[in-house]
Amino acid sequence: MIKMECIVLEIKNMTEIQFNGIGRRLDNTIKEDVIIEYNVISGSGSGTITSEGVFRGTQAGDCQITATIDGRVISSMNIEVLDENYIDESFNYNGNIYNGKTTIGTGTPATAFANEMIKITEPSTANFEADGFFVIKGKINYTDSKQYGLINIKKDGTDKETSYWVKGDFQKRVWLRFGSGAYTVTVHKTEISENGENTINEPYDGDINGWSTWTEEYKFNVINTREEDGTFYYPSDPIQSDD
Repeated sequence: MIKMECIVLEIKNMTEIQFNGIGRRLDNTIKEDVIIEYNVISGSGSGTITSEGVFRGTQAGDCQITATIDGRVISSMNIEVLDENYIDESFNYNGNIYNGKTTIGTGTPATAFANEMIKITEPSTANFEADGFFVIKGKINYTDSKQYGLINIKKDGTDKETSYWVKGDFQKRVWLRFGSGAYTVTVHKTEISENGENTINEPYDGDINGWSTWTEEYKFNVINTREEDGTFYYPSDPIQSDD
């Protein structure tokens, strides 16, 4: 029996990811010192894989990875290799096309509290229209307990809101999940805590169980033109996501 570890559905072009083939005996114990042969089965996309199982996407589209041990072959799920600029393109979600930011917009999003430690480069305007989502790009320069930023999305005139966590250099689709209308989106400096104390060491990829935020450093006023309710449908951070 063989098994391949690493469940991945999407990978950015020219990004590497590790696959691990494992040979098991009938009693489920792991075979040591087995020879594993990895191969890429190209579809509309392709990539390369080393003898150690490190896959690198080289052409946008779909492909699969196979691992062969003692003549037995196992295949991965389909892998979608994404264009380097994939996040700026329209998004096909469950057969529906979403176009993202649709107007150039006006105004500046930086508030009086903005500083060099949190920089948003896109959107560059504060007031704009979007079809279902828009892309936000930037960088959090803080480290340790302040290494995360928080993006809050609230539909105006309601109590409906959601949020996204970001850190380091980031680019993310922000989904306007509560139907058409006006939204206020804010970006905040955040200090996270572990066991009630702000003693996070870097790098930290554990659960975020507690945090405090500062007044928004960036503020966007977004009109969602998509006429549908995506509350339990659109991708998000807090629940299972395709984004």
